[in-house]
Amino acid sequence: MAGGTTIETLGDHLDHGHFISAHCRDRACYHSAELSLEHLIERLGRDHSALAAHLVPHLRCGKCGGKGVSLTVSATGRYSGWKAR
Repeated sequence: MAGGTTIETLGDHLDHGHFISAHCRDRACYHSAELSLEHLIERLGRDHSALAAHLVPHLRCGKCGGKGVSLTVSATGRYSGWKAR
């Protein structure tokens, strides 16, 4: 993409004001929460890939402990229906 911005890392998302939310896929849970990019950067580094394939192995549901997690990235702001845990 000519002249566009490439956003590939956790640091890129933080710098651009993006939000990443995790969603438990367990049918008995379905918990969702906004992830703390600052905390992820502290643990994984600013240059860690923000691709789901690279983040999901580091995540667990904060409610049920399940590892079946999907991610949503929002570049425009927080979705009011999601609550941080």
